[in-house]
This record gives sequence, C-alpha cells and structure tokens, in this order.
Amino acid sequence: FRSNVMATYRVQPAPEEAEGLESATHLWWGSGSQFLRLHDRAVAAKHHACGAGKTVETLRAHGITPDIFPSRKEWKKAITL
Repeated sequence: FRSNVMATYRVQPAPEEAEGLESATHLWWGSGSQFLRLHDRAVAAKHHACGAGKTVETLRAHGITPDIFPSRKEWKKAITL
C-alpha cells in the first residue's frame, strides 16, 4: 500500500525558539522541520534528543545519532546540566 503525503500546515518559528541556541549543549528537537530550520545555529550542541519517528530519521540523515525519549518531559527528567 502506497499513499501520497500532503502537508496540511506550515510551522512558523517563534522568536524565543532560537533563544540561546548557539550556546546550548543539550537539545530536544520537537520535529524534523524544527531541526532543519535551526540546526545550523546549534554550534555547541553535543547531545541531541527527540521522540521516536520521523524526527529521528531527519537527524540521522544529517549524521546525528539522537537519544530517543518518549517525550520532552521524560528527556528533561533524564538530563543533568
């Protein structure tokens, strides 16, 4: 079974989304489109994390092996900065 995928919305970044990104060492990516918009600014990032699914595929396609968590909330509990 094969079907076509059609975008039904467009993601617009909020100004605060990129706040502090250049110096962040640990990042949670909420979507592949967020990563594609902002990853060039994440120069200090050593640890990338996201949920399972298409976001993982996007990060891996860019040479990043992210830590996978069931939610951002669980990731925040697991990290210590």
